[in-house]
Amino acid sequence: MTGRSDSAKPDSGGVEAPLFPDRRWDIDWLRTVAVLLLVPYHTARLFDTWDPFYVKNQQLSDGLSHWLIPLGTAVGMQLLFLLSGSATWLALGVRRARRYAGERFLRLLVPFVFGLLVLVPPQTYLGLRSHSNYNEAFLAYYPQFFEFHPDDFEGYTQGGLTPAHLWFILFLFLFALVSLPLFLSLRRPAGQRVTGALGSVFARPGMLLLLAVPFIVLERLLDRYEDPLLMFTYFLAFFWVGYLLMTDRRFDYAIDQHKRTALLLGPVLWIVLRAIPGAAQPEWLVDALASVYNRGFFTWFTIIAILGYGKKYLTRPNRFLGYFGEAAYPFYIIHQTVLVAVGFLIVQWQIGIAGKYLTVALATYVGTTLAYELLVRRLTISRFFFGLKARRKDRAPGAVN
Repeated sequence: MTGRSDSAKPDSGGVEAPLFPDRRWDIDWLRTVAVLLLVPYHTARLFDTWDPFYVKNQQLSDGLSHWLIPLGTAVGMQLLFLLSGSATWLALGVRRARRYAGERFLRLLVPFVFGLLVLVPPQTYLGLRSHSNYNEAFLAYYPQFFEFHPDDFEGYTQGGLTPAHLWFILFLFLFALVSLPLFLSLRRPAGQRVTGALGSVFARPGMLLLLAVPFIVLERLLDRYEDPLLMFTYFLAFFWVGYLLMTDRRFDYAIDQHKRTALLLGPVLWIVLRAIPGAAQPEWLVDALASVYNRGFFTWFTIIAILGYGKKYLTRPNRFLGYFGEAAYPFYIIHQTVLVAVGFLIVQWQIGIAGKYLTVALATYVGTTLAYELLVRRLTISRFFFGLKARRKDRAPGAVN
């Protein structure tokens, strides 16, 4: 069993990779769409009945809390980490380890630090204003951002230091460094024998579905202990599985063979079960759904279905992907700052939840895209801070892409 060099692409490893002609287009499509769909999910955070958020509408929505929030929580970041792991396989096929590690520093750590200093403070400032009587100007507040409040780690209400949504980028950077020795070993002959054996096992009927079990165990431990190390391990597992799925063609075969079953047991069954009123469900079913299905089997089955049908249908680029494929990474970095700022104003309007939700989501899409187009895409220094390479016309003669 040799390495899968036929599908290698020149640059990858996270949501940040720009487009190239010989890419796995399904990975690009899924990564781009997953990032863009974070807007409706994070917009719902303004109206859900679950955890606090930087801005909350006075009237909350049971519908968004019952449908959209659990769906996004169970699938969104898990899929992005898995796709990043898959993209890492492709990246390591065309570059040496030292170059890969250096690029992770430029593409992940630099944008994380920039975003932490520039884009996160406005969110926590508006959060503090929303949840208290604080009314100082932003510049007067800024030094307070560096005060850490352990009881408000997310920085939603007290305005303290937090990575906010940029935790994903920090985790990706750490995952890349921690995983590099393992990933390189799996590309060697001994490692290829291991991945080949695993591919043979998981190509058997039903075996791929059982990969949900370790995720269930990690999720239950995380739910019980709420330990940051467990959270790190939980998402690292998706990153590793994403890499593993690229190492042997039998994983592709298994995904293709199980995609219909996964669709029925994942999204379809989840919709049916959530449509049944809780009072009408027996207690044992409620417990089973909470403990092993909603954040375990459902998560993994839905990801299999997405990967399977994505590989089947998302086979070509178009202008939309050509633009947002590169924009996805800076879009992720910027979107929540725009969303919180827009939401801070819109929740004060005297209109219904539906009108506020649609306005915030649409304004976030438009505002974030404009910010990318005007402040990032065209400026070399901005592209550097957002993890993008210089545009071709801005490079020195002979520069390599």
